[in-house]
Amino acid sequence: KKLLKWETDQALPLMVYIKTASGWKFVDYFPMIGNTASRDMIMEIPAADSKQKTIELKLETAYRFWDLDFTGIDYSATQNLAENVIEPLQATKTDSSDQREILKNTDKEYTHLTDEQSVFFHYSIPPTSANIVSSYFLISGGYYHNLEHITGKTNYSKLYKFRKKGAFDKFSRETYQDLQNFTVTMKKNK
Repeated sequence: KKLLKWETDQALPLMVYIKTASGWKFVDYFPMIGNTASRDMIMEIPAADSKQKTIELKLETAYRFWDLDFTGIDYSATQNLAENVIEPLQATKTDSSDQREILKNTDKEYTHLTDEQSVFFHYSIPPTSANIVSSYFLISGGYYHNLEHITGKTNYSKLYKFRKKGAFDKFSRETYQDLQNFTVTMKKNK
């Protein structure tokens, strides 16, 4: 809870707000997904509170922490949806080892991938009737390690500044501007 509060105070997740008669109301957030990960994410927006003909949404995050290439909204009526979990027929690592049992449950057993390794999944999709539209979602869990070896002395006084609300946003803006300035200087010196 403490870490989550710090993350939201720093605006690291993608925060979603809806405009109401009394101002912006926090809806929920999309958690951080990794430094180069690309994901499609869905969030239910309780628009009944809005009571307006149009819906205004606001997305907030620390400066340059998220890149969006599409947003959309589905206005269709709420329907009873059937959920069906489809287990993979095969989960094969690049070394040809079978990973199905390791990946079957949410537990402390993980498939460890290094360098250029990957896991290939094969599914059998059950047939559906002609008037039913199906959507498929890949559900996964896990974590990653940064294997970069850091050398040098830790600058604790700089790190302590990140305790303040909004410090990551400020840091990100300053760092990005420094890189922009450096790029301009390098182009001038060519």
